[in-house]
Amino acid sequence: MSNVMEPMGKTATGGLDHNVASLLCYLPVAGINLFASILWLVTEPKESKLVRFHAFQSLFLIGGIFVGTFALIVVMVILGVLGAVVDGILGTNGLISVLLSLVTTLLSLVFALGIVAADVFCMIKAYQGQVFKIPVIGQIADRMSG
Repeated sequence: MSNVMEPMGKTATGGLDHNVASLLCYLPVAGINLFASILWLVTEPKESKLVRFHAFQSLFLIGGIFVGTFALIVVMVILGVLGAVVDGILGTNGLISVLLSLVTTLLSLVFALGIVAADVFCMIKAYQGQVFKIPVIGQIADRMSG
């Protein structure tokens, strides 16, 4: 699939414009992105490549967010335990734990801002009727969308 705009049409379910349906695949409010992506994959014909591409890419992005969140939690737990152990050995009264908590808070903030930025960027591209392929998952979504 190229980055060129596809002729706009209406979805089989709900009669939404393709660009609006594509945008909804990335809207991270109350699970709309997950619901819309699954709905469009189940109801849209193969000819609706734009909508199906964004639905697949959104689902893969959601999966990546879950994996990234799990990895971040594991890192936070490891650093928390490490901080407590080092504080106990060095007798630093929790200073190391506090510093490592700041590091994990910063990591969480960067991760969350990255997710928001990716969602907003993808929503803009989808609404414009364009295809923006997120590295790795975009190629897979392109192949799967027909």
